Amino acid sequence: MNRLTQGVIMAVIGVMVITATVTGLYLNFVKEVLRIPLVVSAGLLILMGLYQAFASDSGAEEPVSRPGHEVAHDKVSAVGWFLVVPFLIMSVVVPPPLGSYSAERDTGLAASAASDGGWEPLPAEDPVTLTLDEFQSRALFDESESLRGRTIRLVGFVSSVESGEGWAITRLSLNCCAADGYALKVDVIGGQRLPDDTWIEAVGRWVPTPPNEDGSYSLPILEIDSVQQIEAPDNPYE
Repeated sequence: MNRLTQGVIMAVIGVMVITATVTGLYLNFVKEVLRIPLVVSAGLLILMGLYQAFASDSGAEEPVSRPGHEVAHDKVSAVGWFLVVPFLIMSVVVPPPLGSYSAERDTGLAASAASDGGWEPLPAEDPVTLTLDEFQSRALFDESESLRGRTIRLVGFVSSVESGEGWAITRLSLNCCAADGYALKVDVIGGQRLPDDTWIEAVGRWVPTPPNEDGSYSLPILEIDSVQQIEAPDNPYE
C-alpha cells in the first residue's frame, strides 16, 4: 500500500466520523459527551491522512523488488481498503439505536439505582418530568417517598415485559457506548399498549411496591393517567 492510499483511507475515515457528529448519527452509538473527542480524533485523522498522501517522499529510497513481493503488496493494499467498508455501509444504511429487542434481554433495573439519599427536592408544580433512572431510584430507595401524591411525566419507548400490563416504559442508558448499554424500565398500570419501540410520553402517579421476600426489587410502577405517542428524541439514551 503506497503513501497516497494510506493517506486517503485515513482522511476518508476522518471525514465520515466528522459527518456522523454533525448529523447526530454518533448518538446511536456513543454518549453525547464523547462528541468533542470524536471531532478532535477525526480532525487528527484528516490532517494525518493529508500529510501522508501529499508529503514529499522524494528522499525515500525505492524499495528493492523481490519475487512474490508484488503479489503480497497487492493483498495488503486490498485489506487496507476494507477498513473503509464499515464506514461506507453506515453512510448508506443507517443503523438504528438500541431498542426493545435489546431491552427485553435485560431486567430493566439499573445496577446503580441505589442512591445515597442525596436527591434534590422535586419542583413544586405538577407534572414533574423525571428520567427513568431518577424515577427508579426515588421509587425504590427514597425513604421519604418524595414521589407520593405527585404527578410524574416519563418519556421512553414501549417494550414487552412479563409483569403487569405486559409492557413497560423503557430507556437505554450507556456507560460509554452502545456495547455496554443497559435497560431502564418502569412497569405500568393502565394506558393503551402501543407497538414495541413506539416512543411515548406517559403521565401518571407512582404506585408504591414493597421489596420482594428475598430482598430483591421488582420494577417500579407508574399508574398512567394519559399516554401520548411522540417522535423519538435526538438522543435516545439516558
